[in-house]
Amino acid sequence: MAAATHRRRVPQERLTAHPEFNQGMELNGKVFGRGYETVPLGRALESLAPVRGRRWRGMMVFPPDMRNPRAQSTTWYRDLVSGVLDRGGGVFIARTDGGNHWIVVDAVSDTHVQIRDPARQQSQVITLEDFRNRFMGDVVVPEASQ
Repeated sequence: MAAATHRRRVPQERLTAHPEFNQGMELNGKVFGRGYETVPLGRALESLAPVRGRRWRGMMVFPPDMRNPRAQSTTWYRDLVSGVLDRGGGVFIARTDGGNHWIVVDAVSDTHVQIRDPARQQSQVITLEDFRNRFMGDVVVPEASQ
């Protein structure tokens, strides 16, 4: 979904078939740990959806010494999201909901964030407060190449 902003499309089936995808471990009929970690998702997108003049990079955007990111103000989050959007050419991928889910972030205002959620297959606007409560600090960004 984020790659489409830069005119690249990667079907979910190709992403989950990539060697960087963690197939997880089955225990008592349940699968644990299935999905992408931040840096491997960046590497997978770099190989599956290269963008001319950009490089997909996975990273943590919270400062390493920050103890409670959710204690930060919504203004702090707005500025953070705005900066990452600038870095990604108007888009980035964010880990949410306890680390098991990734969404695409397209825009931010003083009070709202526009996202695309692969689980819902549509764009939606959520409050900055809701984003703050769901965001894990991990992002994958199509940064401008040096």
